[in-house]
Amino acid sequence: MLGDTGIHDSDLEEPLDGAAVYLVNENPDELYKRAVKAKAKILRKPENQDYGSRDFAAADLDGNIWSFGTYSGEGSS
Repeated sequence: MLGDTGIHDSDLEEPLDGAAVYLVNENPDELYKRAVKAKAKILRKPENQDYGSRDFAAADLDGNIWSFGTYSGEGSS
């Protein structure tokens, strides 16, 4: 999925005005560990969502938000 972040969180050092990207990944916890090791700016640690996904989010230097999770769409297996 792609979209506008729409995030203007006062808790962040800088507002994020870039795009939002969601990528399906079978093992977001392992990807999270790699992102932390690479010193990515983590916005949300891995967590289970009420719609069945496990995901996390990070930001790149251009203010784009990258979310990685197990949710591949309604009715998907």
